[in-house]
Amino acid sequence: NTHVTLNFSIQKYFYFSSSGRWYSRPRTMAEESEQDVLDSWEIIDLANDLSGGSSGRELGKDDTLPETSYEAIIVGTGLVESVVSAALSRIGKTVLHLDKNCYYGSEWAALPVDASSPLGPFQKKWRQFSLDRCPKMVYARGALVDLLVQSKVSRYLEFRGVSRTLSFIDGKMVEVPCSAADVFNTDLLSFVEKNVIKRFLTFCLNHDQHTADYQDFVSRPFKDFLASWPIGKKPQLSSFLQRLVLHSIAMCSDDVSTADGLNATQYYLRSIGRFGNTPFLWPLYGCGEFPQSFCRMSAVFGGVYVLNRFLKSIFVDKDEPRCVGGTCNLGQKLKSKWLVVTKEYCPPSWFPMATVADESQSDNETVDPRSVSRAVLLTTKSISPVTKEGLEEPFLLTIPPCEDLKAKSLTHLIELPSSTAVCPSGCYVIQLTTLGSKAEEDFNGIIDHFFTRTQPVAERAECPASEGAVTSAIGDVTLSSADKSSDDTAQQSSTDKSSGVQSSTHTSSDGTVQQSSTDMSSDGAAQHASSD
Repeated sequence: NTHVTLNFSIQKYFYFSSSGRWYSRPRTMAEESEQDVLDSWEIIDLANDLSGGSSGRELGKDDTLPETSYEAIIVGTGLVESVVSAALSRIGKTVLHLDKNCYYGSEWAALPVDASSPLGPFQKKWRQFSLDRCPKMVYARGALVDLLVQSKVSRYLEFRGVSRTLSFIDGKMVEVPCSAADVFNTDLLSFVEKNVIKRFLTFCLNHDQHTADYQDFVSRPFKDFLASWPIGKKPQLSSFLQRLVLHSIAMCSDDVSTADGLNATQYYLRSIGRFGNTPFLWPLYGCGEFPQSFCRMSAVFGGVYVLNRFLKSIFVDKDEPRCVGGTCNLGQKLKSKWLVVTKEYCPPSWFPMATVADESQSDNETVDPRSVSRAVLLTTKSISPVTKEGLEEPFLLTIPPCEDLKAKSLTHLIELPSSTAVCPSGCYVIQLTTLGSKAEEDFNGIIDHFFTRTQPVAERAECPASEGAVTSAIGDVTLSSADKSSDDTAQQSSTDKSSGVQSSTHTSSDGTVQQSSTDMSSDGAAQHASSD
């Protein structure tokens, strides 16, 4: 008797009907003969270039599903599909959930490192790596955490608190003060700046009650509002505070509107203190646990899961345009009232890409304006070691557009130590995300600033769908000092032993956030690529 409202984006998911609505199968269909039904259906072939699955072999006796009729068939085990599957199973619907891969998660999967990857001192511990295709720190009071708690899916998950949020300002990393206590204890701000930032953040926390104070700036850039606050008086936010709020608290780009910037700041502030001193949480074993947890709930309530299986064609009723089933890659015909699939399983012609000209390419070439560059590094040293004794925790570093680092867009860097259960002890996983079209160019400046390559990366990473593992080239690097003018630090860096680093980059052009070696979805939230 528990009812839970689930809110999620479905803009990428289609219902396969001319009017874009779900239809129920007529009750008289069960009375028709199967041959008459097939004659009234139109067969539409889906994408035929899918990797993975087992389409190369014939349908065997052990591969046949005992049931061929379901109320819902869902293809793909990404986060949205898994939430839909859990919701339908929870209310008693019969669900068949398919995935072309041999692992759960689709673009949200956390994949192991291939045994053949050169990992230096961690070669024998390759099984302990779990690299996210979609790394996202979640807000403690965000919609995803609320959904996990309300649906009781949270009992399948464990989280690690994010200890610090850092920002790269004026050529150095600084710790962003989150709570009121942090503001007054930090040496980063003067006494006057501490009072100013406290008043401003209090205003942002309750800005929806004072809309008249920024009515003229609602559609104008947020940075203009920061430069003018308080409105009608002498501006009080220094240039340093403006950058701190815009890039490290609101985590927005320079062109974001004032309304969106204030909402993002409020979202950040409301999450502080719920589970720790910062607003973020990180799931143990990686974000691939999110879809798997919803799949577990669906299975508990009767959902049927089959990996290495997908639909190669769908059936559409000619008389009343609606999807009524499909044929799986092994040839078995399946019927359903509803069908939910992601676009990776559909013909490209169904999704005309919105493109813009790429100035770095010829006039005839275009790129997706929402493409996101990703990079993953494995290293034996932290870029910001903790100064206090205790267990190392993950942290987030935001890097605003910076000419010195050749960063054209806001970049998010997530460092994950072994305490997050994504790598063995003594190793760190570094995830980089930014808007861009060429990953290597987007990250070269950042990587060269924090690391010194002694060998160039020879090849890109690849993810064999048949094994669900990440393989990549290896490059030896040593940490470089953030202050390269310091002779002592440079000398210390030169005497350190080289740190084994797996370095790879990749760029997605399908409007989703991508891992360096594989694809992943951003849910259209490019400005919050590191959060939910």
